[in-house]
Amino acid sequence: MKVALLYSGLVRTLADTWPAVQTCFAPYTPDLYFYLNEPAQEPDVRALIRPTLLLAEPDHKLPEKNYHSRIGPGVNDIQNDLRQMHGLLRVNALRKSTGIAYDWIVRLRADLFFTRSPAPLSELSPHAVYLPGFSNFFGYNDRFAFGPPHLMDIYMDRFTTFDDYFTNGGEFHMESFLAWTVRKNQIPIARTTAEFDTLRLDGTRVPPFRHRGMGDTI
Repeated sequence: MKVALLYSGLVRTLADTWPAVQTCFAPYTPDLYFYLNEPAQEPDVRALIRPTLLLAEPDHKLPEKNYHSRIGPGVNDIQNDLRQMHGLLRVNALRKSTGIAYDWIVRLRADLFFTRSPAPLSELSPHAVYLPGFSNFFGYNDRFAFGPPHLMDIYMDRFTTFDDYFTNGGEFHMESFLAWTVRKNQIPIARTTAEFDTLRLDGTRVPPFRHRGMGDTI
């Protein structure tokens, strides 16, 4: 079984969260890809996780167009969300550039502190994308996902379709955009048993948020 872990974004608390990620995925001896928008942190990231490929470059200022005209709940920083989508696109391109055929692609953020591992991949359907059952906020949790490459390509590259979503009435809201992407592409969704806290820079761990009315499983 060939597995790729795809990281993008700020390093944040990677040194503290990496051991739990290893517990979850080390049995598969995964390849690691990292799109890093903090070039000064590149030596530390290379020393810590020994990525298969890493691309480090400063953040781009991305066009915000008229996105501010229709902002969804909880959105605090349009530029930050645009950069996150751009990072997914870039790290997936990095992975695809190798031509390596993978069975599973895993999307990760450096601030995810796993408290429960996903079920063994050999026991899961290779025809669905697995998403958390919590923190869906009226759409789908966009912080962690895994699935087969042909479906994860849609997940990772969805930035290219954001203007289509927005032009057709969508709010600037990442969870809603992911739900739109899933529906538009008829992506089968399953819920992973994995759980994680979000680890803040000050050491605070934010636990999963669950509210049935927001689309969460209880």
